[in-house]
Amino acid sequence: MKTKILKLVLALLIVIGSNSNVIAQLPEPGFEIDGTTAIVITDPQNDFLSPNGVTWEVVGESVTKNNTIENLETLFKLAEVNGIKVFISPHYYYKHDHGWKFEGALETLMHKINMFDRGDQLSVEGFEGSGADFLDRYKKYIEKDFVTVVGPHKVYGPEQNDLSLQLRKQKIDKVILAGMSGNLCVESHLRELLEDGFEVSVVGDATASAIIPGYDGNAAAQTNFRFIASHVYTTQELQEVLNNNKMEKEGKEQIEKLLMVYKESLNTSDVSKAVNSYTKDGVFMPSGAPTANGKEAIKGAYEYVFSQIQLNIEFFIEEVVIDNDIAFAITTSKGTTLIHATGDTVPEENRELFVFERENNEWKIARYMFNKMK
Repeated sequence: MKTKILKLVLALLIVIGSNSNVIAQLPEPGFEIDGTTAIVITDPQNDFLSPNGVTWEVVGESVTKNNTIENLETLFKLAEVNGIKVFISPHYYYKHDHGWKFEGALETLMHKINMFDRGDQLSVEGFEGSGADFLDRYKKYIEKDFVTVVGPHKVYGPEQNDLSLQLRKQKIDKVILAGMSGNLCVESHLRELLEDGFEVSVVGDATASAIIPGYDGNAAAQTNFRFIASHVYTTQELQEVLNNNKMEKEGKEQIEKLLMVYKESLNTSDVSKAVNSYTKDGVFMPSGAPTANGKEAIKGAYEYVFSQIQLNIEFFIEEVVIDNDIAFAITTSKGTTLIHATGDTVPEENRELFVFERENNEWKIARYMFNKMK
């Protein structure tokens, strides 16, 4: 009996331990950046980010450690280069906001130290260089067309401003979130944007939070970012992802252009243009004919083909995949073939597999084969 009980306890412990490991391993949903993605930055303002700001004494440590100021500027630069829209959700308090009849702990503190104060919502008098103003180094980006400054949020989240409306009007479905303060406005924006149906990631080191005795806002924020967001980037990781995306997009455009040049060479029976589409050690594997290795053999193959037929086809690109300096494309083609010997014109329909290599920083056909679909 004791042995049975011991085995039962051990089995139970194993099950509990296995489940604990599963629970402890947070899933990584991932975040794919596409044309519906925007960057949202909260409170990139002097009172948070300037050493002269009223909160620097408590946020300065976190701002410095995370390299927040520089990382936020990197986000502006990345957005501009990659054609990503940026939305600023600022924090302003006007004279009438100081008449509130009740407040939370930090609301009371913010009003007491005149944080983000502006005299009147219809006036910019005294705004330039104030704690509510944007950090000087960001202004050259904020003044450009790719940046939208929405109405101010009042406590922490965007429930009372027009951020969601402005995002939806630009057909934005995904948000990369950053800014100040991590455990307050950034986290509140994260939660509300998720509730509004946006897919949200956070750039963890492009945020910072207050650190005071007994309380570490930055640690709290980074923990909750991981729990809540689809992905938590570092600025460097985001930069690498965007750079790779940009290179892939440009590469696909170059390959698509190359395929159109190759199609033109077929339709015009241009041997030189066809051969120049290949790498120096390219391989041409035509259906029902010998393999041609290298440019001389490829030249001979196309001279023979073009002496026998005249093609009039259209390429349809189904897929292009790039991996560093290697890529492949799957295409179909459809049109007609004029047979010179008989003068007959017959339907032409093929499927093709292209393998490309980057040669002297230019995409070329490295391997090419096709067969008839009918």
